[in-house]
Amino acid sequence: MSRLFCVLEDGRKIFSVSFPFSIREEGGPPVFFSRGGIEIDNRLSSEINALLHMPSGGVLDAVDFEGFIDPVFESMEVHLSIWSLLREIMLAEDSYLRYDWDLHRKNGHLHPEYHLDVGYSSSCTFKIGLKRGVDEAFLLSLTDRDTDCHYLGDCGIS
Repeated sequence: MSRLFCVLEDGRKIFSVSFPFSIREEGGPPVFFSRGGIEIDNRLSSEINALLHMPSGGVLDAVDFEGFIDPVFESMEVHLSIWSLLREIMLAEDSYLRYDWDLHRKNGHLHPEYHLDVGYSSSCTFKIGLKRGVDEAFLLSLTDRDTDCHYLGDCGIS
């Protein structure tokens, strides 16, 4: 599992997102690797950042192929792994999960006091109401493939 967790408001909001990198700590400072095994150093991360946040708009904002590929080719002169890493980042699966204990916006079954929001944007998110609050340990267990599965008890289908 490679996820980041952020606990806010004394556990009333807990966010979790997939993390497209792995970290190794071997007695020194942590070393980051892409899922494809590319070591991500300062120079490589700076080049990727520059491609995504160019003054004229990042390569992902390009309206034509040349506006995308030309800056990538130029960056490959600095670091050969640029395209491999950029491709990995573009193809990485988004995975957003948020637990919310929301006293202010609760509204019966439309917006339960305790709920999970799954997905980033309103166009693809869905909400799962919870009968009671949960904690970070529950969310860790929910997202860990090596723990027992959790069940939606009141789905109405048997």
